[in-house]
Amino acid sequence: MTSFVMQSGVRLLALHLKDAIERGAEVKVLAGDYLFVTQPEGLQALRDIDPRLEARLWERKEQKQGPLQ
Repeated sequence: MTSFVMQSGVRLLALHLKDAIERGAEVKVLAGDYLFVTQPEGLQALRDIDPRLEARLWERKEQKQGPLQ
């Protein structure tokens, strides 16, 4: 689970994630849409690593103000 996905971060992790998948690990990534930081390009980059990698985006129903909302 991660707060957000950015293309630059995926580039740093891609080889490690691919290696884990090739060794039989189930790789699942859950990111959120909080503050709209997650990049569509980052999500696409995750999907491009390997078709066995599961990437999901959790969407809030409504954006509330304040850090604890």
